[in-house]
Amino acid sequence: MKELSQKIMNFEHWISSGLKSKCPDNIPLELLMLFKESGDAYAFYRNYLFRVHFISNNDINLINEFFDFINSCDVFSDFKKLIEFYSINKQVDLFNDKRENVFEIAMEKPKDGLSQNACFLYQSYYEIETLLLIFVSIVKLKTKNRLDLELYNFKDRKGRLKKGNCIDYIKPKLKDYPILQAVFSSAYNIQLRNTIGHNDYRIIDNTIQSYDGKSIIDKDDFFKSLYDIQHLNNLLINYFSSKNIGESLLFNCGVLSMGYGIVNGNVVLVIYQLECFFDLDISKDWLNKVYILITKSDFKIDVNAKTKLTRPVNQLFEIWLCELTKESKLKVIVQSIRPKIKESSQVINIECGDFEILSNKLEKNVEYEISDVD
Repeated sequence: MKELSQKIMNFEHWISSGLKSKCPDNIPLELLMLFKESGDAYAFYRNYLFRVHFISNNDINLINEFFDFINSCDVFSDFKKLIEFYSINKQVDLFNDKRENVFEIAMEKPKDGLSQNACFLYQSYYEIETLLLIFVSIVKLKTKNRLDLELYNFKDRKGRLKKGNCIDYIKPKLKDYPILQAVFSSAYNIQLRNTIGHNDYRIIDNTIQSYDGKSIIDKDDFFKSLYDIQHLNNLLINYFSSKNIGESLLFNCGVLSMGYGIVNGNVVLVIYQLECFFDLDISKDWLNKVYILITKSDFKIDVNAKTKLTRPVNQLFEIWLCELTKESKLKVIVQSIRPKIKESSQVINIECGDFEILSNKLEKNVEYEISDVD
């Protein structure tokens, strides 16, 4: 899992840098493959990887409470309007841009401890307003059944958001979500922000101390606040980007590889599909016919997936093909896989790396068509 997490972080840092550097070698290569399939497939899988990575480094209950808090308003008729407002009006896109500009550190604490750059990073996250705006709107809808998207009561005469008022308003309303409440309180540490924001501090012995000596924040507390505010940012982006994806168009995405052979006298084709896409559609209605296109050197399998799979023609394939022509239909197994997480799992090595073979699979007998394209 540690290796996978590092790959995910390498990719996220590369994306956050604006693709200014060369694409790292050690990243989840299937992301590049999915990007070619569709933007939604890429975003959907990237969100899935984020959750895998987040869960490995944090309590899964934080994710559950975060999503439950937002979705607790879905019983109100105006909930859809709230989600659309913060999506269609580009609020979340702007938030994402700002977030990527400050996404500069890994999940581990820097070895050199506190620094001016780390303090600036926390302040940059704190100044992003979108999470506070959304949380206040959700609380008002949940407690008063009133949709408030302008939030004039939380702005000064010049229209600037009064963040301290928002934080004080939100905190007690999270009492039913104790893990989220604790993370929110740590993330939005007003004392820390004021000390850093007013440039009224110095770093001494890995502590942040205000010049008047009234505020002393040690390294562990600082980094907890920094990572907690980063977690909330990432969770909000994950939630909203998931809302904007048309999942019904992704059923036939995420097919990474294939295998073929003769098993117990049956001619079999195995299609390996990523878990998150496999779970979207249990019927696999898109898989209704297999097209086998043969050239002198290779053959292509088209199962109506977004990606067509190609393999070299060899003796094993010729034997398999000969046996297939004796059958009226081809047995196809769609096998669910995911990036390798557990050392003890059954693993298959494919073009994109090592993947776990999961218990979920679907078998279908479908028609096939063989074509010689030479």
